[in-house]
Amino acid sequence: MIDECIGLSYEGRFKVTGLPTLEERRIRGDLIEIYKMLNGLDKVDYKKFLNISELSKTRGHKKKLYKNSSRLRY
Repeated sequence: MIDECIGLSYEGRFKVTGLPTLEERRIRGDLIEIYKMLNGLDKVDYKKFLNISELSKTRGHKKKLYKNSSRLRY
């Protein structure tokens, strides 16, 4: 165990060690999976989860994404 981390909170230990938090690791993993879906590296139909903008005025690239909205019907 790292001596400087003894008695520190969860957030404090990450500041001392410089490691990413669980939330940051999950976001990074989500971004990697989206990249793989959009570039055909995964056999997942991204159209179930995301929409690509039809507008030609996107800044810098043609893959501006929109998350599909969901509704619960009771």
